[in-house]
Amino acid sequence: MSVLAILLETEGRAEAPDYRAAVRWLKSASNAGYAYAGLNLAYKYAEGRGVARSKRKSTAWLRSAAENGNRAACRNLGKLVYADLNNARQLGHVEQAAGLTAPAAEGHDVSMDVLNDAAYWFQRGGHDVSLTLADCRKTAVEGSRGCGNDGCVVLGLRHDFKLCARCETKRYCGPACQREDWPRHQAKCVK
Repeated sequence: MSVLAILLETEGRAEAPDYRAAVRWLKSASNAGYAYAGLNLAYKYAEGRGVARSKRKSTAWLRSAAENGNRAACRNLGKLVYADLNNARQLGHVEQAAGLTAPAAEGHDVSMDVLNDAAYWFQRGGHDVSLTLADCRKTAVEGSRGCGNDGCVVLGLRHDFKLCARCETKRYCGPACQREDWPRHQAKCVK
């Protein structure tokens, strides 16, 4: 089912990709327990491809994929929980405490319950909890690569970068970087 969904949106056909049909097939596959389909649905809702853009639904599908054992979904959900985004912690059941010790929690500016919830998802996905938490802390302190232009070396927090006015998904440090990236971004830039 998921393979059919991928073919519907990527097959080299003359007409445009059928994202709506792909979403229908991905939902069927995810409901059947195929975790990768849930991860793809999370991306579809985040980008608004074939569905109305919704952070809440994107997070719900991400959580579903994580609960079905997808490693990437577990890592992404743990990072969302660490960032303490409302949707990441409010959807579904409350995570079981991961049992972090005080030394593992040192240096983090988030509460112990948030750390435990994030660690729970990292553990569930088979990731090294200490390294992944350190990566989350580094991103929170230093910022992450926010400019969508691959040739740009500007670092900063994502919210400091301006969104593409057309698709409102990709971020750029300024108009020059957006113009430079336009040939690559144009095909994916959907209003």
